[in-house]
Amino acid sequence: NSLSREGVIGRDAFQTTFSLTIVLGMFAIIIIFLNNTRDRTTFLAKLIGISLVTILLVMQALSFFVLGERTRAYDELRVQEARAVRNHEAGDTTVAPLFLRQSDGTVQFFAAGQEFRESALPDYPSAGKENLPRQSKSDLQHGRFQKATRDGKSLNYISYRIQDANADYEVAFPYLSYRTYVHDGASTLAILLIMVMVVLVAGFPLFFRGALINPLMELLGAVKRVDEGDLQANVRVRVEDEIGQLGHYFNGMVVSIRDAQSKLKEYADRLEEKVQERTAELQKTLTRVQELKNQQDGDYFLTSLLLRPLQANRAKSETVNVDFFIRQKKSFTFRKWEDEIGGDLCMAESIKLRGRPFTLFLNADAMGKSMQGAGGALVLGAVLEAIVDRTMLSGDASSHHPERWLKNAFIELHKVFETFDGSMLISMVFGLVDDNTGLVYMINAEHPWSVLYKGEKADFVETDLDFRKLGTLGVEGSIFVKTLQLEPGDVLIAGSDGRDDVRVQRDNGDLFIQDDENEFLQHVEAGKGVLNAIVESIESRGQLTDDLSLLRIGYREDLKHGTDSAGRDFRQLSEQARAAFKAGEFQKAINMLEDADIADSREAPLVRLLAQCYLRIKDYSRAVTVAEDYCFLRPADTEMLYAVSYAAGRSGQLDKAADYGERIRLREPHNTRYLLNLARIYAGKGNLDRAQGFLDRVLESEPDNDKALKLAEQLKGAAP
Repeated sequence: NSLSREGVIGRDAFQTTFSLTIVLGMFAIIIIFLNNTRDRTTFLAKLIGISLVTILLVMQALSFFVLGERTRAYDELRVQEARAVRNHEAGDTTVAPLFLRQSDGTVQFFAAGQEFRESALPDYPSAGKENLPRQSKSDLQHGRFQKATRDGKSLNYISYRIQDANADYEVAFPYLSYRTYVHDGASTLAILLIMVMVVLVAGFPLFFRGALINPLMELLGAVKRVDEGDLQANVRVRVEDEIGQLGHYFNGMVVSIRDAQSKLKEYADRLEEKVQERTAELQKTLTRVQELKNQQDGDYFLTSLLLRPLQANRAKSETVNVDFFIRQKKSFTFRKWEDEIGGDLCMAESIKLRGRPFTLFLNADAMGKSMQGAGGALVLGAVLEAIVDRTMLSGDASSHHPERWLKNAFIELHKVFETFDGSMLISMVFGLVDDNTGLVYMINAEHPWSVLYKGEKADFVETDLDFRKLGTLGVEGSIFVKTLQLEPGDVLIAGSDGRDDVRVQRDNGDLFIQDDENEFLQHVEAGKGVLNAIVESIESRGQLTDDLSLLRIGYREDLKHGTDSAGRDFRQLSEQARAAFKAGEFQKAINMLEDADIADSREAPLVRLLAQCYLRIKDYSRAVTVAEDYCFLRPADTEMLYAVSYAAGRSGQLDKAADYGERIRLREPHNTRYLLNLARIYAGKGNLDRAQGFLDRVLESEPDNDKALKLAEQLKGAAP
């Protein structure tokens, strides 16, 4: 509007833009309102409203072109009359001109424009420039003006400036004539619009009564009847359109509801009878379940009776104390007895190997719940008990060194569980304790690491996973035995994974299963190595979620510190003999030690020194005898076991050399020096295949080992 008033755009451009914007805005508002309103309305009202604004939009576009053509026709007529007026050829003109102004500024007024004065007209040069909204032809310009006369009156007019080869002039006509001419076309459009609106408002309800309004009202009435409880309501479908399909669906829905109500009524009529039938069936099922539970509890009870003797602590030793703690997760009641069953197992036995007393211990966890785990524990305990009985009754079985016996027993147990094809797996800690020396021989088969409690400090014994569970298929690799020297007052504790599977509550109330195995060390220290106190510490942390078993081995707990049995004379002798040994006077050291009858004493350091002296002077026969005596006193000294094997081999006692060599290999299976010694021994015995096997392992680790290469040449030359 401001641009129009300033003359930047023409009034017709303003009116067109304003009208088009109003119609488009109203169209958008009504469409959005009718499609999104939540006000109470009708489908027909929406249909009429959308149709109405659509027709208004179409009429707006139509009027733009129709009135535009009407304006161009008016311009052509007035230009012809302007030329006629200029050329004095005007006859009966349709519209009388107001004035004619020449290019020199002279103005000729006509009867219709007598009230205009020349001074009231705009200057000629500006008349055709500032107020000409458009130029229809290259020689024609026109514009609309309104100028006040001196008496205050005003008159709107439209002028045409004509430029041709011989003339340049302007002719003005009353603006009212333009409005009258255009009004004829606009009134036709207005009448047409009124007729269309009447047809929409009055005709649509009539036109759509049969196809839309009546079917919808009938459908709404049927829905209301159904809502009030009348399930006999039915909609008659006249036309197969969307409303007809909706009617079919409604009729089907009513039939379904009616059928469901009928079935519900029938079911309600028979409900009492059905309740009695179901109650009888439920009672029968509960009776059967109770019978099965009693049978299951009987199986549990029988299995627990079979397990009980296997879990006994039959270790009888004056130096080694063994304690158990077993709490199975599954508890049951059978008749008047209450018991528990699970896969955790603890065993302890006293056996003798080579005439030496040992305490056998086992802490195991059979995989599976309740009966499956208990079955695994039962098989394990029965087989191990058979191995122990065989050892006690058979001289051959008891003649093995502890390393060899432990390896053989482990292999036998593993082969038994391999027959289950991986369906029964056992993790365990299995070992022997030398009652005299406190040396522990043990094998850990994927069981939680054992703990050594020493000086009020707890630490793990194992650092790596050495073996898979018993019964694991496809396991390869050599078996070795771990050794641990217990000092007086030391405590060894083994336990199942129930010690770590504790449900803990956070500060915010959330529950989680803690899986930090290091926490068990804290529990051992808090309980000071006592099983009941350790269990109390674990339970103070959280709730147990699995079977829990703990095995405790204490060595000479009544003697907290070792005693120095050597007197002043022996200490003086030790100093003198060691000085002679360091000086290379080996025979002198031997004479000193033999004069003191060291070989028959229990002074282990001096016996070891005497064996080393015999080795230095290459008296291998005496070295074997003395070194064996020392190994009896201190079996944990692997280096002296090697000395026995080496000296026996040099003295021709090849069977003894091989026996001690294999014993060492069970402790340190990857030590190349020990393997090379075994290769020499088996080569001397003529077992070239076994000798070559050990030699290959040495050369695999040390390809440049001169001694191994030399032995390889010897074996190659000895091969047939």
